Amino acid sequence: MYAFTDGLVNTGYSLTGDAAASGTNTVTKLWDNTYGNAAASFKTANGTLPLNFTFDMGVTQKLSKLVTWQATDQLYTAQAVKKFEV
Repeated sequence: MYAFTDGLVNTGYSLTGDAAASGTNTVTKLWDNTYGNAAASFKTANGTLPLNFTFDMGVTQKLSKLVTWQATDQLYTAQAVKKFEV
């Protein structure tokens, strides 16, 4: 896990309109340092686009960098994101 994620509070937060997670693919998968296939990724349940989700970084801070890794077995298909907005 990356050092900047140590102690990150990233569960239990949602806003009205946030998409539900798909099964066990919860938002905590964003920080578990496992990636490369669909089972290791965060997914929202099916719904009408756009879909939103919320996480808490634990501090008020400027977000200056966001990195995404695609599941190599689902490049830009199924739940794999092609476009996103922060």
